[in-house]
Amino acid sequence: MTNNDILKKLRVALQLKDTDIVEIMGLVNFRVTKSEINALYRNEDHPKFMECKDQFLRNFLNGLIIHKRGPMPPKKNIEQKIALDAEFSVIISRGEDGEIALFMPTHNAHVDGILDISIAPSHLSSQLLDQGKLAATKIAEMLNYVGVLAVEFFVSDNNLFVNELAPRPHNSGHWTIDAARTSQFEQHLRAILDLPLGDPTMTAPFAVMGNMLVMTRIRVG
Repeated sequence: MTNNDILKKLRVALQLKDTDIVEIMGLVNFRVTKSEINALYRNEDHPKFMECKDQFLRNFLNGLIIHKRGPMPPKKNIEQKIALDAEFSVIISRGEDGEIALFMPTHNAHVDGILDISIAPSHLSSQLLDQGKLAATKIAEMLNYVGVLAVEFFVSDNNLFVNELAPRPHNSGHWTIDAARTSQFEQHLRAILDLPLGDPTMTAPFAVMGNMLVMTRIRVG
């Protein structure tokens, strides 16, 4: 699936008009015209077809977050100290015998420092994603880890920075419940019970997971 396919499917799923996409891109200071957007929807053999580059899709996803949830407030953490281009996570499973299985790397977008949307597979370059998968594999092997491990990466100027190690099924991997042959939860059980790991292959071209938070008031006494 190409970036053009992802953009078209999100446009239909979210019922976005061309004017909506122009507005969304404007939220991240990315100028685009309606004619350029129409060129992204054309077939590849059309003379006016335009390829959807990673930069365009990345800015669209970031603008979509602002469009749906509002702008993020300033953060006082390390994310301000580097030029943060994107974040993705690699969810790896490792068995007692050292068997490794990797789910598709997932693009993550945050609101107020909390994961908001995860999209699999990530739209980033295969070179970056392969580096992330290799790093996650080395980490799991060095730790002699057994089970499901989520490794989050910051991307800055084509460099990777490990953001988080989560030694458990991770919220960025919840899409595996409905869109992978083996979910991260089943995979975790298989690993710790010394069973053969399942097939992590996706069962759909792409998957979107929305992280929903519910605030509950508890009365005491």
